[in-house]
Amino acid sequence: MKAKIFFSLVVFIIFNTSATSQMVQKTTHRIEKTIIKTQKLMYANAKSGLIIRKEPSVNSDKIGKFNYSDQVLIIKKTQINFSITDDGKRISGNWFKVSGIKNNQLVGFVFSGFLTEKKIEPPIRIDLITEWPPEIEGCCCYYSLNKKDLEFKNRYVYVASMGYTDLSKNIALIKINDTIRTLKPVKENYWKNNDFELFSETKLVKRSGYETWLRKGKLVIKSKDGVLLEVNIDGECGC
Repeated sequence: MKAKIFFSLVVFIIFNTSATSQMVQKTTHRIEKTIIKTQKLMYANAKSGLIIRKEPSVNSDKIGKFNYSDQVLIIKKTQINFSITDDGKRISGNWFKVSGIKNNQLVGFVFSGFLTEKKIEPPIRIDLITEWPPEIEGCCCYYSLNKKDLEFKNRYVYVASMGYTDLSKNIALIKINDTIRTLKPVKENYWKNNDFELFSETKLVKRSGYETWLRKGKLVIKSKDGVLLEVNIDGECGC
């Protein structure tokens, strides 16, 4: 009798363990499918950059910006509608909660009217200048994408002369899409040629030598068809 009860108990435990395991697997599968469905990749389609806000409102604080063609991870699609007029065209959409791919710590809300599922190839690609340009002599500024590249040397994104009181004699060099471009000054920290405009906004960090200073800020490049690319830069200026 005891043997029969023990056998029945073992069968009951095995059956329930198997059923529970199947239920957990099904539940996990449903959760995974939900995550896959909600986390979707799209591309920023605003030529001047797609603003990221803290909350789903145009009046909310700006916390960052995606460049045109940047890949964006969709976390949540809200039902909050929004419309704007851009170049005479009415654009409607919703607020989406997103995070960056290059920087997944950047999380906020963007207007879906400037997102697309179609992959966009970056029209502006910054390449590194790996040899010091002979055109740049004397007092100058040179910038890299980060402190590590700056310390490594010969990993520059932007080099500019600043030795002439006559601004028209100074030049800036930047490598875009595999070609080193020469730009002439329009005014301080603003350079231009037939294809691109370059704006630098930097602030003094500290003195690094007798006549040199470290600076930090951002570089904005604008193509002739209106596409903006904004990157953070670290650099040094002096003589």
